[in-house]
Amino acid sequence: MTSSFLDKVLFVLVIGLAEVSKAQEALDAEPDPVFPEKVDWERVVRGFRHDHNFSFNLGFAQNHWKGYLQRTSESFQAKSDAFELEVDYSFHLPLFGSLGYTLGTGASWVIEEAVKDADAFKVDRSFSLPGISVGLVWNINERWRTLSTFTYGWQRIERLRLKTPFASENIAVSGDVRSFRWAFDYFYQLSWALRFQMEQSDFAYTSKESLDLEKSAREFQIGLAKHLL
Repeated sequence: MTSSFLDKVLFVLVIGLAEVSKAQEALDAEPDPVFPEKVDWERVVRGFRHDHNFSFNLGFAQNHWKGYLQRTSESFQAKSDAFELEVDYSFHLPLFGSLGYTLGTGASWVIEEAVKDADAFKVDRSFSLPGISVGLVWNINERWRTLSTFTYGWQRIERLRLKTPFASENIAVSGDVRSFRWAFDYFYQLSWALRFQMEQSDFAYTSKESLDLEKSAREFQIGLAKHLL
């Protein structure tokens, strides 16, 4: 009787081990599930980079100045090269699919400006005040994004040194600025991108008593863009 009971136990164990072995072989035959990395998954799910975006850019600009002195009825022209620091904020909202629109603002500071014709005038310090920008944004894929925006703002020139009869005066002027920007962002991380930006802008200041001044600028910028998740 004892021998018969042991035989039954051994039989059950053998059957059990055989079933376990078959189950393990079946699991081994199935491919392992592939889970996308968190970065790719976030990008696929979102499709469009919503909400808050910041950019910090360094730019090189080529400027063409035109002026008219009311007191002497003289006109002048000059060219200059400038380096500029710029900070921008934009809020992105989708229209359909990966295409959307953006609303934002920004400010910049000219850290150095070299006038090629020093006899015409000299610019010591200038900066742009926060304006309003609107535009379109297209999320091409998980890595690339492009934007085109129009900005209306103001520029302040605090130390503008003109030729005679204003040679001894530091004149401060503020004028309207209208600019068009075209940018590409390359996201090397989920929320950080390299930004490459081109800008065409026009500045205008008019005074019936002293000076009319215009500036046309072409600028190339490179910087970092941050998307707040």
